[in-house]
Amino acid sequence: MAFSFTNSEGQLRYEEHVSMGALRTVFVVVGLAAIACSYIFIEIIQSMGQIVGAAKIGGLAASILSIIAFWLFGGYCLRMGLLIPRQTVIFDKVHRQMVYIARTPLLGVREIKYEFDAISKIEVVANVSEDDDTSYSVVVAVLPAKSIVMGVFHDQAQAENTLHQIRQAVGYVA
Repeated sequence: MAFSFTNSEGQLRYEEHVSMGALRTVFVVVGLAAIACSYIFIEIIQSMGQIVGAAKIGGLAASILSIIAFWLFGGYCLRMGLLIPRQTVIFDKVHRQMVYIARTPLLGVREIKYEFDAISKIEVVANVSEDDDTSYSVVVAVLPAKSIVMGVFHDQAQAENTLHQIRQAVGYVA
């Protein structure tokens, strides 16, 4: 993921730069295709006729489970394509506010302002993968119960440096 932290007079700005158009399109197409493919199992159920015998009951159960699985997978893909935001976070030192801006195709642009007093925790979180390739993200927790994850750093020192910059910008004392 491409992102940047820009420190200028009066503000620290985090911005994600990835153009997600093609990736979002793939997720939406796959999601819609999965939901459309579930129609096959609806046709199977309708063509079964009278349900007598274990084979038909098993076929009915398998068809219902398949419909559910296709709809869940399709819904997950649609959620990824339409609702995962591209974020911008501005730490405004002058107004002592954190401005969170989220852009999604379905919901458009949402902007939420948090006073610096609403920030409950700023920390570096390690993301350990199965292949032991650890990455780090800076997480800002705001009241009531929202966490904003920023950046994916492959170097812990770089993540800690960014954490220090954010803490300085908001005047956060741990």
